[in-house]
Amino acid sequence: FAKSGMPILVLENYTEHSFGALASKATNVVLPNISAKSFLVSNLASGEIILEKKAEEKLPVASLTKLMTSIVAHEIIYLGRSIKVTPQMLANVAQVFHPAVGERYIGLDLLYPLLIQSSNDTAKIISGFVGDEIFVRNMNIKASSLQMTDTRFADASGISNQNVSTAYDISKLLQYIYYKRSFIFDISRGIAFENVGLIKVGNTINISSLKNFNEFIGSPDLIGVKNGETTAARQTLATVWNIHTALGDVPVAIIVLGSEDRKRDTEILLNWLKNNFST
Repeated sequence: FAKSGMPILVLENYTEHSFGALASKATNVVLPNISAKSFLVSNLASGEIILEKKAEEKLPVASLTKLMTSIVAHEIIYLGRSIKVTPQMLANVAQVFHPAVGERYIGLDLLYPLLIQSSNDTAKIISGFVGDEIFVRNMNIKASSLQMTDTRFADASGISNQNVSTAYDISKLLQYIYYKRSFIFDISRGIAFENVGLIKVGNTINISSLKNFNEFIGSPDLIGVKNGETTAARQTLATVWNIHTALGDVPVAIIVLGSEDRKRDTEILLNWLKNNFST
């Protein structure tokens, strides 16, 4: 019954999650001193905002953009196919991962340098495969579908200071990844899959040789992480943590934007959470 070009909604199997609960154990909470212009601590299970500062202020997000790039790549490109690199695809920015013109890379392999080394060249290869304008348009459509009403993407890498969002909107993005695209969080932590479905991982990029530049790698309670930095955005960091409670685990997002020290700010907020809520 479908005609060419008709959007099709595919309903996925529902996986039931069982979560614990965070209970405040302090009556006179001292708010932490954070360098970030904006931050948000939220319960991804309930959607509850636990602590925030200017969480609805629109700010440049730098390479947090690449979380949406990964989602859209997965949804509009078959990541099992190979993508040939053309000169027009390269970002001409100093990178650690150096894709070669004329080489072919499996789409899923490209998500590794994109997420763990924040490779701008990889972002250009992925968006350039379908056309930069079309790809970015799909990023904004996806943001709209997630009700990220104060978010606008201008490129797939986050280089432009026109890639803007709010800590509140980024929490919606993290919530979507947590429930629907959790493999993106796994890749951000550097977990190397042997295969995903019929797609064999690591055939075109030596995943094990890629150094992970994200913070907190190796922390046992870390679920997902992505960092970013530009002159306009300063330092940005989005993390999701597994917080243990007597009734079960709770996924908590910590987002800092416009930070002078994203790792320290996140550590302060994480410790504040653990000190002031029963776990």
